[in-house]
Amino acid sequence: MKKIHLLFCGACVLFLGFSGCLKNGVIGSNVKSAQTLDNNTAADTTGTVTPSPVPSVAAVNVPAIVPADYGGNSRVFARVFLAGAYNSTTGKMNTTLNTNGVIPLNNPYGNEQSLGIAPAQGASLPAGFLAANPDIVDWIQIELRVGTHRKNTVVRKSVLVDSSGNVRDLDGTLGVPVLVKPGDYYLIIRHRNHLTVMTKAPITLSLTSALADLTAAQTTGCTNTLTVASPGDCLKQITPGVFAMYGGDVNQDGQVIYDPAIPHSDRNEILYVILGGSISTVLPTTYSPGDLNMNGMVRFSGPGNDPNALLGGMLSGESTARISGNPDI
Repeated sequence: MKKIHLLFCGACVLFLGFSGCLKNGVIGSNVKSAQTLDNNTAADTTGTVTPSPVPSVAAVNVPAIVPADYGGNSRVFARVFLAGAYNSTTGKMNTTLNTNGVIPLNNPYGNEQSLGIAPAQGASLPAGFLAANPDIVDWIQIELRVGTHRKNTVVRKSVLVDSSGNVRDLDGTLGVPVLVKPGDYYLIIRHRNHLTVMTKAPITLSLTSALADLTAAQTTGCTNTLTVASPGDCLKQITPGVFAMYGGDVNQDGQVIYDPAIPHSDRNEILYVILGGSISTVLPTTYSPGDLNMNGMVRFSGPGNDPNALLGGMLSGESTARISGNPDI
């Protein structure tokens, strides 16, 4: 019996990858309403379980680039909103991270542009760039595939997003150059504490590509157990007809979960891993995946606390609901 078990595990690692074999198998949960907390109240600590600390994910887990000759020259013109930074009053994203000087000059994703025909390239910004470009919100990462599965990835590149949602190259220009031939590709966009999204259909790239507007509902492959599911599926409808990437994926497991009873929930990641179990600890002026409202600090209770941004902002107050990203990305 032990030999059979070991053979099964070996096959699992070979075909699914180690993380895939260990991924939690719970799919969804019963939904019940929870009163949305406002920014002037302490976060809900009732029903809290104390889980074993879950190792914090330092960088976004991404698949390897496929070794294929897609060399060429094209540009990606794209637009996307991050729900955690979106300001419904202005219709733009807040630039508080930039204003507070916490955005790093070095690419935070650690997995840069690389084709099978080209070496990996690092990404960094020159000193003073962010101060000179106050409209920058944060780093994001774009990825192109010739098919929907991760094995079809041909290029990946870390770039910037501004307050209007425009994707910009590291010199601040629109139209991110990518080393791929003109043609049709699926576009994927990642952020360090938002659910990764992929376009529902391929976009056609060239040196004068049309805009890929992910502020419209055009992504696919996600599920959620919200009582009133967002029409955007993988995207949260923030105002009628306008969509944004779901924030709240603190531990980058491809799900947004508040439920205190689930040890690996994002709420528990903030409390037990990032804040060391202290509901009163505040991390000021920080660049952290636990900063869900993207104001440059992490706090569990009090005004502007991050669990409230997760529960009220992303899950509409439904404490046992969850949003699961596309498993292929």
